[in-house]
This record gives sequence, structure tokens and C-alpha cells, in this order.
Amino acid sequence: MITQKPLPQVSKEYKAQTRFLFYCHIKIKLPVVCHDFYFDELFTELERIDRQYNSYSEDSYISKINKNAGHFTEVDEFTIELLQQVKQLSSYFQGAYDVTSMPLLKLWGLHGNEVEKIPSLTEIEATQQLVNYQNIQIEGNRVKIESGQEINTGSFLKAYAIDQILDKLKKDGITDAMINAGGSTIVGINDDEHPNWKVNVPDIAENTDLFQLKLKNKCFSTSARNTHSNIIEGKEFGHIINAVTGYPSSNYQVGLLTDSCFLGDVLATGLFAIPSNHFLVTLHKIQQDFKVEGFLINEQGGMISSENFPVKIDRL
Repeated sequence: MITQKPLPQVSKEYKAQTRFLFYCHIKIKLPVVCHDFYFDELFTELERIDRQYNSYSEDSYISKINKNAGHFTEVDEFTIELLQQVKQLSSYFQGAYDVTSMPLLKLWGLHGNEVEKIPSLTEIEATQQLVNYQNIQIEGNRVKIESGQEINTGSFLKAYAIDQILDKLKKDGITDAMINAGGSTIVGINDDEHPNWKVNVPDIAENTDLFQLKLKNKCFSTSARNTHSNIIEGKEFGHIINAVTGYPSSNYQVGLLTDSCFLGDVLATGLFAIPSNHFLVTLHKIQQDFKVEGFLINEQGGMISSENFPVKIDRL
């Protein structure tokens, strides 16, 4: 379908629209000279991806894979590409980050269900048998997971969709824009007239601002223990599971700067899932393949950052 392109940029005033998708508020900010219909085009594409690929969408390809667990399901090329990339990135975390961890999320009451007791070791170990991303089999245009398994797109689909929107913006000649997807995925594209976007990064542990980042053609992704936490027997548990231990991670916050929203969100979730004393070692391995810098706040409120993170916040 041929659509009218947005007008060339001649002003540094902006306008924005916010809509609720992927279970969060997504705000897109564009130069004021862009037509309002252009927002509709962008959000329509996000809605399409949400509808067709979100594991929480009833008729999505991922939902069909989950419902047909134990058998192969025909999917489209986009689904194959998505799952292949997720599997590749998962290998950095030696099983701690696992997109088939839904059975563990349900066990801990982190999927909209309530539990009254902390799961026993026996229950955890039994549930872990259903969790292994390496059991996602891809043959041509078909995907199969084992019976009892379930793929959860919560850690990557929103970011993947934002990357698609960024590609469209750039193809349409937009060189200055910002997208904030629920506060956990924030990306800016910039030109010489507007060299960066200023982003205040909150300290989840202290309920204050940590620092201000200047985003220049980068994505800031964060995973944090906040409103998604669960209280069981008077103890707080975060919503990100370490699939190796079977327990929710005790970390408070991870923030990453990357060139891709998808990369940033997956890696932030994975680095949050692992023990805090493995953060820098694992991040260094990732840096052999990707440009990424970041920080972590552990359970005690101690902070550490990678060598070239733009703000030094070491506090151990």
C-alpha cells in the first residue's frame, strides 16, 4: 500500500501520541511537522505485531505453538526469525534466561494467579523439567515445543516491534524522534540539530532518580523489580525467573545501552536473571559480539557499571 510520506523536518518542536499496547503505554514523539495520520500508521504496525505474535494474544502464531505443544505448528517467516534470534541470545546465560519459563512464572504466582505458599524444592524441580528453550525445534516454517512447555514473548516482542517502527521512521526520512515503551524500552534517533534525548533513569531501590542519560541513536533498556513483584508469606519476589535455580532473581535493576531495542531488552532480562556477581563477566562475553554498556543494582542496593558506561555509578 502506498502511503503519503511525512513532511520534511523544518522545526524542532514536537508532538506525541500514546497508546496502550504490549500491556504498557507506548509514547511516540515526532517533529511537529509530521502529519497526524503518520502516528496511525506507526501504531497500526505495532498493533499488527502485537496481535499476530504476542503469546498473550489468543490467535497469535506463538499462542498456536503453545496450544499445539508436542506437535509441529506452521508459522510465518517473521516467527521463525524471532525465535531463532531469541535462541541465539539465550546461549549467553547458560539457561538462566529462558523464554519457556512460563510454568515457573505460574508456580510463583507471577502470571496473574495467586499462590499462598513459597513453592517447595520438589515443586520447583518438577516444574523445571518443563523449561528449556533448547527444546524449541524449528524445521523450515514449522515450530514445535515439548508437551507442557509454553513460550513467553514478554521479554522481547515489544522491543522487536519498536525496532520495526524505527526502521520505518528512518526509511521515511525521519531523523529525529523518540519512543518510550513503558519506561523499560526508550530509544531516540537524532540528527545534528538535535544531538541527543535526555532521559532520567530511576533508582528502583531508592525510589529516586539515579542519573540522566543522553541518548544519541541508542536504546536504553531496563529490567527492574517494581510493580510486577509478588508477595508470598510476607516476602517480596521479583517477576524475572532464573530458570537454572527455579527462583525469582533477587536483583533490583539492570540498565543497558545498545544499538537495538530487541537486543537490549533480551540482554537486560538475561543479565537481571543471573546472580549479580556474574554480571560483569557475562556482559564482557556479550561485548565480544555486540556494542553494549550497562549497570546493575543488586539486592543490597550496591551498583556497578561496565567500563565505558557513560555514567560512573559504582557503589558496592
